[in-house]
Amino acid sequence: MRRALALAVLAAACLHRRPEAPPLLVGTSADYPPFSLARDGTTEGLDVEVARRFARDSGRRLELVRFRWPELTRDLVAGRFDLALGGVTLRPERAVAAARGQDFERAKRLAREGLVGERPRDEIGIVGLRAGDAVGDHTVVFGGLGERLELVHRAQSRDCLARGALRAARWVAGRPPGLYSMRDVLGL
Repeated sequence: MRRALALAVLAAACLHRRPEAPPLLVGTSADYPPFSLARDGTTEGLDVEVARRFARDSGRRLELVRFRWPELTRDLVAGRFDLALGGVTLRPERAVAAARGQDFERAKRLAREGLVGERPRDEIGIVGLRAGDAVGDHTVVFGGLGERLELVHRAQSRDCLARGALRAARWVAGRPPGLYSMRDVLGL
C-alpha cells in the first residue's frame, strides 16, 4: 500500500506543469530584408529565424516586438525587449557622426550626383553600391588634400555575420535588460 501511495504521489508530481520560462522579447524593425520583414501579418527573415531557433533551444516562447529605428536605444533601455535583431550595428558613418557630435540624419549626404566642388565640412558623404555576389563590402574613407585613408571590411559570405549573431545571442541570454554592444560580447 505504501508503495502504491508513493508511486501515486510521484506520478502526480510528474504531471504537475513546470513553471513556464518568461518569453524571449526580441525587437525587430521588420523593415530590413532579408533579415526581417513584415509580410501578410507575419514577420520573417534570417534574423527572425535565428531568434525562433534560439528561443526554442532555450525553452522560451518568442515574442517579436516592433520598433522604429530612431527609438531603438530608448526602447531597449526601457526594457521593451531583451535584445534587438535586424542588422543592428553601429555603422561606420554613424560612428563618425557620433564622434563629431552630429545628428547623422542631418549630416548624411547619400551620393553626390550632380554636385561638384568641395563637400561642406559638416556633411558626411555616403555611397552605397551592390555588385556581383558581394555580401558585405564596407569601406570608410577619410580623405584629405592629396591623400586618403581607407578602412575596409569584406565578408565573403553571410556565415561570419550569422556566427556573430549567434555568439551574441548566447552571450546575452539570461542577462538583465540593458544596452550592450559587441565589445561586451567579445570582452573588449
